[in-house]
Amino acid sequence: MIQKSWNDLTLLTKAEDQCIGRYPPRILFGKGILAEGWFQPYMSLRDDTKAKFLSDPELRTPVMVRFSAATAQPGSGDTARDIRAMAVKLYTKEGNCDLLSLSLPDCPWKTGDDLIDCIRTVKYPGPAGLLDPCGYLTYAVDHPHAMGSILQLYGNRGIPANFSCMESWGMGEMLWENGREERFLVNHHWVPDDPPRYLSENEGEFLCGYDPDYMRRKMIHRLQDGRPAVFELRLELQSANCEEKSGEQPQGEVIRAGRMVLEKIPENQAELEPVFCCSPDTLVSGIALIEGSYLHQLSLILRTLENFRLGSARRTELVNRHWRCPGNAPLPKVAALEIPAPERAKSPIGDGCREEVGDEVRRIWNGFSDEERRIVIKNIAQRLLLAPEHLQKRFLKELEKVEPQIAESIENQLIF
Repeated sequence: MIQKSWNDLTLLTKAEDQCIGRYPPRILFGKGILAEGWFQPYMSLRDDTKAKFLSDPELRTPVMVRFSAATAQPGSGDTARDIRAMAVKLYTKEGNCDLLSLSLPDCPWKTGDDLIDCIRTVKYPGPAGLLDPCGYLTYAVDHPHAMGSILQLYGNRGIPANFSCMESWGMGEMLWENGREERFLVNHHWVPDDPPRYLSENEGEFLCGYDPDYMRRKMIHRLQDGRPAVFELRLELQSANCEEKSGEQPQGEVIRAGRMVLEKIPENQAELEPVFCCSPDTLVSGIALIEGSYLHQLSLILRTLENFRLGSARRTELVNRHWRCPGNAPLPKVAALEIPAPERAKSPIGDGCREEVGDEVRRIWNGFSDEERRIVIKNIAQRLLLAPEHLQKRFLKELEKVEPQIAESIENQLIF
C-alpha cells in the first residue's frame, strides 16, 4: 500500500480544485462568448402582444447574449465555416424571455428529428473514428429540404467577420396575443448597426490556425474599448386568424421594434458561460410557442441535453442562481428523450415535396448575386473534393433532382 505524505495530500487537493466548477462541453454550440447590455423598444407594441417589456418605449430591459457556432468546441477555430447562433435572454419584470436565432435566413432543421440527425452527422466520428469533413453536405443528402440552407452556408454568410456584424434570424414562428385576445404569428430578425461583413474561405482557414479565438477576441476588445455592439430587432407579423388564399402565401408586416445595445463582457465570463441556459419555451405572458412546432420540439431537446450535461438538480440550481428573475414560474419537468441508435434516418422526398424544395432552392439561388453564386459553387466543390466519391455522386444526384443547373456547375469543377 502506498503511503501518502502531507505533500501528496496537498497535491491531490490541488488536482481536485481543477475539476471544481468545470462541466462537460455542450454537444451543439459548445464554444461561445457572453455579452451584457439592454434592450429598449422604439414604440409600444401593446396592440400586438401583452408582453410588458415591449409595451413601454421608455423601459430598458437588461439582456445577456451568447454567441456561438454549431460544431465548435473549446479549442476549435472561431472562423470555420459553420452555422452560428445568437441566444438572447431578456430579464423582464415578468420573468425571463429567451429569443434564439441563427446566422442563416432559412433554418436547416424543420423538426426535432432533423436536429438530432444533424448532431450525429456533424459531431460524432464514423466507424473509422474520424469526423466527417463534409458533415453538412452529408446531412443535406439525407434531408433534401435543407439544400437551400446549405447553399446559404457555403455562400458569404458561412463565415461572418465578427459577431458584432452578424445578422441572425429566428428559427421559427411564435404566437403572440394582445389584450383583445387577437393572435399573431411572429418571427424575429436581429440586424447589426455595423454593415454585415464576411470572410473568404482562405481567410477563415488561416485565422482558424493563427488565432482560434479570433471572433471572441474581437468582441472582447471592442466592448473593452467602449464601442458597444448594437442590434435592431425587426419583427414579421401576420394575423394567426387570416385565411390563406389558394396558392398564395399571406404577407407579413415588418416592424422595426427596438434596439439592443451590448456594452460589456461579464466579469465572471469563465464561470457563467458554461452554465448559460437558453430555451425557446422560456417566455412571458403574451408570447407562446405553437404546440408541436419545431421550436416546441427544440425546447424539449435543449432541456434534455442540458439535464444530461449538468444533471437535472444541478441545472435547476444554476438556473435559479444565475438566470432567473424573482417571480419566475418553476421550470417545467421534461422527460429525457430517447435518442435512437446512430443510424441516420433518411427523409424520403416525393415528387410533390421535391417540387416544393426546388422552388425554395431557386428562391434562395435567385437572391444571390453572380459573384456569390460563383463563391457557393467553388466552396461546395472544394469541400466535396475531401469527400469519398460515393458521397460526391449522392450529393450531386439529390441536388440535380431539385435544381439541375447548380448540380451541373458544381460537377464541372470536380474530377471523378
